[in-house]
Amino acid sequence: MTLTEQIISILIAAVVTMAPRFIPFLIFDQSKELSPYLEELGKFLPAAIMGVLVIYCYRNISFAEPSKALLEIVAGYSPLEKKYATINLSRNWLLYGVAEFVLMKIRS
Repeated sequence: MTLTEQIISILIAAVVTMAPRFIPFLIFDQSKELSPYLEELGKFLPAAIMGVLVIYCYRNISFAEPSKALLEIVAGYSPLEKKYATINLSRNWLLYGVAEFVLMKIRS
């Protein structure tokens, strides 16, 4: 690919990625009040989506290797905590890394 083709590909990918995020703001009037149904859906849906993602994360856990299963459970646990999400994600990432390192040392 030439440089021009690469730039065009990056621009197309950027537009395709960002357009679905900007279109609702262009379509819906910001000054109007949302319907009560949408207000309630906005409160419920983020937690439901996180629940689905956590279940998807846990779908292939094999308890044949308990140490590996424990690592996967720890890695998937952090999205369930709402308060201080960045700290919780960082803590679990660090915990997972340390546990993986320790398990590698034990296995070898």
